[in-house]
Parts: sequence; C-alpha cells; structure tokens
Amino acid sequence: MKTSSLHWVATLAFVLVTSSATATFAQTSTTPAPAAEKHHGFGAGVLTPAEQKQLETDRQKVLAADPALKTEGESLKEKGKTARAGTAEDKKAFREELKAHMAKLNAAVVKLDPSAAPLIAKVQAARHHNKD
Repeated sequence: MKTSSLHWVATLAFVLVTSSATATFAQTSTTPAPAAEKHHGFGAGVLTPAEQKQLETDRQKVLAADPALKTEGESLKEKGKTARAGTAEDKKAFREELKAHMAKLNAAVVKLDPSAAPLIAKVQAARHHNKD
C-alpha cells in the first residue's frame, strides 16, 4: 500500500515537473542511458525513450490546453508533500484524488492522441503487476 501511494506521488511529480521542462526530452539519443543515468519517471523501464517522449509531449499539450487540469495537478503535488504525515484515511483520500486526476489526465491525452492509449495501458499494466 505504501509503495502504491509513493508511486502515485512520484508519477504526479514527474508529470508536473516535466510539463515545464521540455529541454529534458529534447535529446534524441537512440541508445538507452546507463542504468545509473536513467530517469525514473512515468513509464521508465516500461516504455522506450521514444514512447516516453511521445507520452510526455501529449501530456504537456493537454496541460497547456487545460489550465484547470494543470492547476489541479499542481494542487495535488503540494498536497502530496504533506499527505504522508496524515492519517490512514487522509492518505486513502489523497490516493483516490490522485487516481481520479490521473484518470482525467490520461483520458484527455487519449482524446488528443488516440495512439497514446496503448502506451498508457502498458504503463498501467506494469504498475498493477508490480503491486502484487
């Protein structure tokens, strides 16, 4: 359970941080970075660098087009900083809010770029597999 909430917080943090850091994804290397240099963000280890770039570009476009969604994510990022100190019920409520936000964000990405659906599914399948 603890790993799951940390994963959600890490995922949200990655999405929000990279939404304003496009330079990170500007490199077009076809060889994966050594393990010590790999970015451990959304889809790392599951998606190829090209797939990660595609998904992140789509997310950036969605957040740029929907300021309310971006603000909601930033608010959740701030809330996540203190969520660990809360009660079990607070943590559960935060995870549910985060899950709902990610579902909205993913739906908006798929609406923008239907080819992103298999990438999102791939990441979600890996996340659910790692819960076991």
